[in-house]
Parts: sequence; C-alpha cells; structure tokens
Amino acid sequence: MKLSHIAIGCADIEKVAAFYTEKLCFKEAFRMVRDDGSPGIIYLDSGNSTFIELLNRGGEAGELPRTGLSHICLSVQSVDDELARLAELGVTPENPAKRASDGNIQAWVTDPEGNRVELMELSPEGKQLKYLGK
Repeated sequence: MKLSHIAIGCADIEKVAAFYTEKLCFKEAFRMVRDDGSPGIIYLDSGNSTFIELLNRGGEAGELPRTGLSHICLSVQSVDDELARLAELGVTPENPAKRASDGNIQAWVTDPEGNRVELMELSPEGKQLKYLGK
C-alpha cells in the first residue's frame, strides 16, 4: 500500500484551492464537476503520484465532515484481494467494492476510532492515471 491522496472538505472550495495553488505552490491536476457545473472535487498534484483532494462541502445535507480532514486514501494493487486480507483480520468494509466517479475501484473501511480509509485500485480509465500519463 501507499498513500494516494488526503481529502479535505471545503466550505469554499475555490478559496481553499487558491490557497494551495497560489500560496503553497501546488499545481491543479484536474477537476470533477457536478451536474450544475460547479466544482465537486479539485485534485492538486502533490508529487510522487499523490494528491490533495479538495471536496466541495458547500452545504449539501449529509456530507460529513463539512470541513477539515475527510479521509485518507491508500492505493492498493487489488481492492478485492485487500478486502479479503482485511476480512481475515476481522475488518469489515463499509460497503462492497465499486467503481467510483473518478473511474477507479474503491472500498471503505474505518480505523478503531472511526476515521475513514479509502482503498483505491487505480484503473487505466481513472482520472489519476490519465493525468499522470500512465
């Protein structure tokens, strides 16, 4: 496993993106837009095939946490194999593996204190590998 991205919930995603790009010098990698054309997620390139994922938390009911750290994401070779390994250790996923809106396969588990951990299997049709040219 390796770190894929850290996700941060943002009440004002454009303001937060400007901070990371203009002040901390991260490069915007790509955006995922909502049906209404507003940014849903902004990915920032943090080097070595890792990202900072900014999540638009501009008021949708049920999106928790509203701001701050949302989750960490670990890149795995096979989500199914990793879920099987974790099951042997007594870890139950939140839901079965599925293809996410970014084109990759994902599943979710929680640590003993309830912090969410995304397991992500990068797919050739996924936005991250396309951005990285892989």
